[in-house]
Amino acid sequence: MRKYLGLRQQIATATSITEIDTLLKQCEDKDTASEKTKRAWINTAKRRVKELQTLPKETKTKKATKKTIKKSKKS
Repeated sequence: MRKYLGLRQQIATATSITEIDTLLKQCEDKDTASEKTKRAWINTAKRRVKELQTLPKETKTKKATKKTIKKSKKS
């Protein structure tokens, strides 16, 4: 019954947009999945793509490490 359990989790934890595209192509091949399941895959993919697109903005601000604090004190 739960033949495709795990594919949605793989999409949700994908590390790149190309990985999401690959997983969505696998979804297209699965003809026996219900429309509800396919929509869930697509919606999860859209959500994850948005998350991945916003990640670089968040990672640009670095936390102050011991080395950067010492450098700033010397200057």
